[in-house]
Amino acid sequence: MSLQTLLKTLDRPLGGLLGPLARGGARWGGGKKSPFREDLLILRPGGLGDLVCCHLALEYLGRNPRDFFWLVERRSAPWAQRHALPHLCYDRDLRAILATFGGRWPRVIDTEQFFGLAQAMALFCRAPGGTLFSFEGNRRSRDSDVTVPYSQNREHESLLFARLFGRALGIAAPLEAPKEIPRRSPGAGYGLLALGGGLAPSRNFPPSFWLSLARAYGDGLPLVISGGRGEGALLEALGAAIPGARILPPSFEAFEEAVRSAERVITVDSGAVHVASYHGVPTVAVFSSGQERKWAPLGAGSVTLTNPGASCRPCALWGQVPPCPHGLVCRDIPLPQDPFRAPEGKGGTDGR
Repeated sequence: MSLQTLLKTLDRPLGGLLGPLARGGARWGGGKKSPFREDLLILRPGGLGDLVCCHLALEYLGRNPRDFFWLVERRSAPWAQRHALPHLCYDRDLRAILATFGGRWPRVIDTEQFFGLAQAMALFCRAPGGTLFSFEGNRRSRDSDVTVPYSQNREHESLLFARLFGRALGIAAPLEAPKEIPRRSPGAGYGLLALGGGLAPSRNFPPSFWLSLARAYGDGLPLVISGGRGEGALLEALGAAIPGARILPPSFEAFEEAVRSAERVITVDSGAVHVASYHGVPTVAVFSSGQERKWAPLGAGSVTLTNPGASCRPCALWGQVPPCPHGLVCRDIPLPQDPFRAPEGKGGTDGR
């Protein structure tokens, strides 16, 4: 069991237990001058995609994400490092956080949508008389001073983060997320097949599906293939099956550069979708159990693929996928013959 899974399992009892301890720690540290330039701390537990959406949200508001201090998880730290966000990691720098952060921050934003353990850390960091902002969906939102509404699968996550940040910063948030984010840099003449989902049953597609996806949406481009620690065998199989494909080395720097320069990214519901959104790269994103309206790609010309015949989807809630009684029918994604001009009501494409 991973640390994240264990913490989620223990979230309810630990959240209630640690709250009073966190308040005590804040009182002990309160009144000491913060060593940090900004007076606002952002907590972002969770994966890479959430952090990218937070980054976009602050840009919607006209603010530089580098102007704030972040507490993140180690798995999303590569983005913070690449984009020079001042940060520490809960699961790597806890001793430094406990020694330095208690009661120091006049404004704290807990961006966690549901799980309550982050609220304990937020309470610990909030200065006496300070303000804690969070989503109403957080199960410990009663510990917050200000809460903001949260919706499931109705609005893009970056927009929801923008509303939360806007409330804390006193800035009016946009009414909707951008329909299309323009490219930040030109393409370099290749497509990126960004494998993902290997550790999640509902997103673990076989090599045959990825080959069909590449043929349907590759547009004749030379392909670069990337994969994470859960896609080793898949990466090897596709590298052998696609002539001339280049396998990307396993580093986040190489991955983000490949996304930024790709003509198109082809992937599943994963961090690759959000990295591509940030860079405005057209993306074909497959959503099985995931909530496509919350996490849809935002690059101009992007497409989302779902199984429109699976009435049980999307079933993912708060990032968790329940056991499936339907044989994972959501993975049966129809691929149209003419991908970007699917007849209305036929096929699972949704052009954005």
